[in-house]
Order: sequence, then C-alpha cells, then structure tokens
Amino acid sequence: MTSFIHDRYALPMYLTETGTDAAADPEKIASWVVRYVQQTHLAKKAGADVRGFFFWSLVDNYEWNHGMAMKFGLYEVGSDVQKTRTARSGVKVYADIIKARGVSDALLERYP
Repeated sequence: MTSFIHDRYALPMYLTETGTDAAADPEKIASWVVRYVQQTHLAKKAGADVRGFFFWSLVDNYEWNHGMAMKFGLYEVGSDVQKTRTARSGVKVYADIIKARGVSDALLERYP
C-alpha cells in the first residue's frame, strides 16, 4: 500500500494511527507490528519517502463508536480501579525492532 501511495502521489509520508484490535488474540499485535514494519521497510527500499511510523495507541483508549470494547493499545488497560497497565506481546517486539533498526530474520520467522 505504501508503494502504491508513493507511486501515485510521490510525496513524503508519515504512517500514523496504525494498529489492530487485540481483543480476540493478544499475540495479534506482535504479528501485526512485524508485518507492517517490514512492509514499510520494503516500501522505503523501493523508493517511498516514509519519514515516520507511529503505532496507535500506547494504551487502550475510548473509541467513540465502540467504547472500550476495541483493544488497540500496546498496553492493556485493566478494568480495575487503578487502571493497571499490562504490556501486550507487541511491546517487546516493537522495542526489539527499534533497537535493531529493523525487523530481524528471527522475528520474521516467528511472525510470518
């Protein structure tokens, strides 16, 4: 998709509010992060001028048309009074990608 946008408009781009609902499958966010960051990297190699990639959202948030039912955050927000934050699988994966400045072969094998 990123290459299509680049080919059509040839403008710099920032990928914002990227993420997926993790309510049904907690491992889904880790897989999603690996695949989307890798595809963004491939688009950059193909010439797309991608200047930023921002995950949506750090913590679960209120969605106007879904309330708190959709879980988009890298951190789960508990329903307890303290609203305890618990890291989802995507946190470590995203940190590993950032530290390595890219998606490792090991991550690509683990999350095809």
